[in-house]
Amino acid sequence: MKRWACSFLILFLLVWTGLALAGCQPSHRVVIVADDRQWEVSTTAGTVAEVLREAGVTLDTLDRIEPDRWTTVRAGMTITVIRVHQKEVSVLMPVPYQQQVIRDEGTPRGETRLLQVGANGEEELIFRVTYENEQETTRDLITRRVTQEPQREVIVVGTRGLLASAAFTGTVAYLAGDNAWVMRHRSGTKRPLTFASDLDHRVFDLSPDGSWLLFTRRPRDPDDETALNELWLVGTRQVGDEPVFSGIRNVLWAQWGPDSQTFAYSTAEPRTRSPGWKANNDLVVAVRDVVTKTQVLPPSARYLYAWWGYTFAWSPDGTQFACATPDGVHLIDRASGQWRTLLTYPVYHSYADWIWTSSLDWSPDGRRLLCVAHGDPQGGEIPEDSTVFDIWSLDTQGRAHDMIAHNVGMWSMPCWSPQGDLILYGLARDPTRSHVGPYDLYLARPDGSEARRLFPTPGQIGLALPEALWAPAGDAVVAAYLQDLYRVPLAGTPQPLTDSGSCSWPQWSP
Repeated sequence: MKRWACSFLILFLLVWTGLALAGCQPSHRVVIVADDRQWEVSTTAGTVAEVLREAGVTLDTLDRIEPDRWTTVRAGMTITVIRVHQKEVSVLMPVPYQQQVIRDEGTPRGETRLLQVGANGEEELIFRVTYENEQETTRDLITRRVTQEPQREVIVVGTRGLLASAAFTGTVAYLAGDNAWVMRHRSGTKRPLTFASDLDHRVFDLSPDGSWLLFTRRPRDPDDETALNELWLVGTRQVGDEPVFSGIRNVLWAQWGPDSQTFAYSTAEPRTRSPGWKANNDLVVAVRDVVTKTQVLPPSARYLYAWWGYTFAWSPDGTQFACATPDGVHLIDRASGQWRTLLTYPVYHSYADWIWTSSLDWSPDGRRLLCVAHGDPQGGEIPEDSTVFDIWSLDTQGRAHDMIAHNVGMWSMPCWSPQGDLILYGLARDPTRSHVGPYDLYLARPDGSEARRLFPTPGQIGLALPEALWAPAGDAVVAAYLQDLYRVPLAGTPQPLTDSGSCSWPQWSP
């Protein structure tokens, strides 16, 4: 009983002492500034946060307090509440158009004309704006997007008389300033086939008879995230022929068939991440009017790095397609879609967001196929890191495959002459860095013998890439060199065909 009474007495004394101490807590007068008003309060609170709670001042997540909420209260202090909020603000800004000057040998020297009127584009900038007590303090850009692409101003400057007109046989099409151009029989006849400067350099193929050009251009609607590009056709024979949209989008590869009436293509799905697409690796054959389509291959990813896309080439008789994947070369039967592998090799590790695949070229009789294969390493590196690339001639009807040139560079692009008695290929000046060039053009027999340099001459700058094609007669080639086109005879002096400084991707047909 005594023990219980003693415990009760101790508890009573502790409570009384606490109350007494609380009653002795000093009172401070402080000033609160918030929400466009100021008032004074008397408080015994210990921290700034407690003062505001007693005064009924509520705080939002972004609001700030000066001094900090855990600061000890002192007499005469001022507590300021800074109301903070954020909102997104959209601003439309003009995107200035650029001017493009095209030097045209078909226009008299000194004459200029406006080919396309320039127009500014528009982009939307979205900012996160921070306000403190309704006053803007910071503005941070969080996203921007082009709502309307600018249209460049295109001016043609005449250069007739500066470059002699060179004669040749057939039709030459080429890219210049992101437009398609054509010339027939003489370089002085050149004229543009498109004017919008929107070709994307993915597909550019002249039909075997030289009458039609197949090409891809950027989507007309820049905001269409479902479109990678569009496939178009334009006639080359009649002046004023308008390009025709095929209705086909998202094309990675396309090529005319041997009859100039049909073409084949392969598609992709656009992606926001690099490289901007995921290949379907399908294969479809379409008639030129695009009414009839036949699927040769459904979408697939049967080989390594299939997301980049395969390279195809149509056989001269139209019954097969050659296909280059990152690790080999194959044949595909057009009727059945069945695959047959001709050659395999290690995938090349680029250590970047691109994948190497070989170019392909059929011999005129369809019996052999030229390709570039990733070769064995010369040092102690792993096979995937080898910088060696060899030219192979593959037997399409058997297994008599031959390596005909060693360590030429990954972009060698070998091709047969129209008669099948010679091959043309690029040789990298530094094969260990062949992905960046430069290259020289070489001629050789089909077995690789009697190789000789054709272009450029020793001491001259090399080609960035061996973009070159044979003349229909097989007596010359056309090459893209220093951003212009040159007709290079097998024996004789090269002749410039253009003088615009923006030319690439030549195509030459009868």
